[in-house]
Amino acid sequence: MTIPNLGLLFYMLLGMFTLVLLHLILFLLAKALPKTKCFSNKVSGYLYWNGSIRFMMEGYMDFYLFALFNVKELDWKESFLGVQMSNYFSIIMVCVLSTVPFMLTVAYVKYVGSWHSEHF
Repeated sequence: MTIPNLGLLFYMLLGMFTLVLLHLILFLLAKALPKTKCFSNKVSGYLYWNGSIRFMMEGYMDFYLFALFNVKELDWKESFLGVQMSNYFSIIMVCVLSTVPFMLTVAYVKYVGSWHSEHF
């Protein structure tokens, strides 16, 4: 089962999704109250640059490896909801994580002219 094997990484992933929701709320709040924009910028900086890149670099192979293990050992005979959800989660994770290297390669090739820019 993927979710128990991931352990802390799964909870970190849930935390990242929570930060995405928090950033959305802060972004909408910043439009209504411009003084809150600094909080939105801090969450954005952590979420999209500092914290998330480090998390994804460290956790990518663990997610992918455990999801592949679980896909190899799918057990559809169990009637437990947790086992079925873990099966679906593994299939979704394998599909998403399989496309990440391809999409990153396409993005880098698309912006090859911007590589010299400090912003890139």
